[in-house]
Amino acid sequence: MADGWLLKGLEDLVSKVRLLERENSEAVAKIQTLERENCEMAALIALASAKVDELLKEGTTTNRP
Repeated sequence: MADGWLLKGLEDLVSKVRLLERENSEAVAKIQTLERENCEMAALIALASAKVDELLKEGTTTNRP
């Protein structure tokens, strides 16, 4: 009888480990997606900043008397 209880306990632990491994894999994939999106946002911000600088430079040269 104790063998059956022990086997059931081990099966439950294996099931929990597999669940944790799956959740970990999903978390890693989400982190990678967020990191990629973060890089894309940083690139867009840099592009927007460069465009603002360009517009400001054009504005200062066209507004001179």
